[in-house]
Amino acid sequence: MPVLQVIEWPPALVSAAGHLLADRHMSGLVKGVGEALESA
Repeated sequence: MPVLQVIEWPPALVSAAGHLLADRHMSGLVKGVGEALESA
């Protein structure tokens, strides 16, 4: 796969880690909003 050779791996790994952290943060935020709506 030539595409894999074009990507610089350290920035790609940092980007992937950032996306994972953002997904975790957003899922926690959505869960908190859902719980707040249930208790209202």
